[in-house]
Amino acid sequence: MPSTTAVFSSWTIFLCVSISIRSNAEIIEAKEGTSVTLPCKAFGDKSQIKWLRADRNEIKTKRRSKYILDNQGNLKIANLTLTDEGPYKCSKGNDVFNDIDLVIQYLPVITNLTESFEIEENDTAVMTCLSDGYPIPRITWQISEENPDEPNVFVWSWLGNGSTINVTMPCSHCNVNVKCTAENSLGRESKSLKVAVLGKPKVSVANKVINRKLDEHMTLRCKINSLPLTFMNWRKNGIEVSKIPAIKKRMEIDFDVQSNSKYTFILRIKHLKKKDFGTYECIANNKYGNSSEEVTLRREKGRRKNPVPSPPGSRHRTTLSTNGYPNRKDETTERVRTVSPDITTLPTGLKYSVSNSNGRFSSLTTVALFTIISFLNQLNILFF
Repeated sequence: MPSTTAVFSSWTIFLCVSISIRSNAEIIEAKEGTSVTLPCKAFGDKSQIKWLRADRNEIKTKRRSKYILDNQGNLKIANLTLTDEGPYKCSKGNDVFNDIDLVIQYLPVITNLTESFEIEENDTAVMTCLSDGYPIPRITWQISEENPDEPNVFVWSWLGNGSTINVTMPCSHCNVNVKCTAENSLGRESKSLKVAVLGKPKVSVANKVINRKLDEHMTLRCKINSLPLTFMNWRKNGIEVSKIPAIKKRMEIDFDVQSNSKYTFILRIKHLKKKDFGTYECIANNKYGNSSEEVTLRREKGRRKNPVPSPPGSRHRTTLSTNGYPNRKDETTERVRTVSPDITTLPTGLKYSVSNSNGRFSSLTTVALFTIISFLNQLNILFF
């Protein structure tokens, strides 16, 4: 049987990677929009000095241009932009005398911010705010719920930092203001977004029991906190009040909006009847659930007091005030009511006349005078 010999070969491969390390480069920082002078450390005659960019292209220098070369070989760059950032070389012939890394400082710019969004109650909101700028900006957050009744007054506020944050909102049915700020030594930039916290409605009433008399008017109010709000209604004994014929013609439903999540729901019923008394329910619901609160309308003894007409035989006094000199004493008229219904005013458009020692003022026509006399005779008014 022939013998078999296994031969194994091992290879060692060396990879040579060229890494450019500019350890000797001088770093110069300048603000965007300003000017900077890059020094050249060449010796001897400086008339042949040239400046090169990273691409080895020579920088063209001219008077009244962006790049100016002075007598010492220094390079002045005007109106700096981000495109001016990078390495520069001062050279003469084939010799490079010094390397410079130009770094441009510029204001923060927020490049990405999570868009406005909705979350459910007790969920955690993840928000990201990315920025650019140099020196590297510091990211801070301000999260707050504004009081709808007092603008610029916050119910609560939270501060944080970092490009990404995780926050559980301490409110429900609320709109939360979120502001991201990027700041460095040159300035700051801020951007805002809205977070809507959704949940099951909450309903509350100030008075659980209301007392009214027959024929009085009644107003029921309930406060609803809901985002979103899909439906709200009033019921009596499980039936929508708008579907109860005995109430429908005397009722009015209204609501007051404090914000897009806070409402006051109002039910008004005029001239209460016996069947109107009982338990009313304020209901609100949305896709997250429903809530309700009850109000009991109780009947008080008695009935609404209406104005009582004057009884027959009662006296009424009417005083007419006049102007003039010498002064005319105000005339007072009394009448005794002997007929029904009660008449307390004279017909509109009829005038009276007054006089003093200097004469008489009158706009009363003869026809009007006879009309008044006839009218007073019909009422059996007695003058004293």
